[in-house]
Amino acid sequence: MGAAAKIYTTEDERRSKDKSDKLCIYTCPLYIVSRGKVMYYRKIDNYKYQTLQHMSCEFPADLFLNLPQGGRICTEHEYVCIELGQRSLQIKKGYCWDGPSGPTIDTDNFMRGSLFHDGWYQLMREYGSFYFQWRDDADRLLQRICREDGMSRLRAQWVYWGVKTFGRRAAS
Repeated sequence: MGAAAKIYTTEDERRSKDKSDKLCIYTCPLYIVSRGKVMYYRKIDNYKYQTLQHMSCEFPADLFLNLPQGGRICTEHEYVCIELGQRSLQIKKGYCWDGPSGPTIDTDNFMRGSLFHDGWYQLMREYGSFYFQWRDDADRLLQRICREDGMSRLRAQWVYWGVKTFGRRAAS
């Protein structure tokens, strides 16, 4: 896999009017550059993070095999949508998520994976048992994205094991 993803903040934002590090945590946009993919987000109070751009993730050919063939399925406020014809998960700008869950550290190589994983789990909670059949695929997608973003094979395996073992309640 490629080099690990890096988090950047702009110096202009860092030198905000208040010059307070605490304020900067909530106002400075963060972005990750990994294998040509960029993800802009910021830290917020209520959840933990909020996307500052539209994000899209195509499903690998060996996952989510029996999805319906056409249409669009979205969460109540349309922040998370599955484009069935394109076999992709779309996350709208402004979507809030809690980042990596469990006894883990929110590292740059975990952020994009946690975003798409949380979005899929939200769809499972809202639509119930029909989408629950793809829970393992959602967990595998998390593992793959983390590997793409530079996470070690061992840690990505632990991440998969963690969501597989303890994530059932979050999906229902």
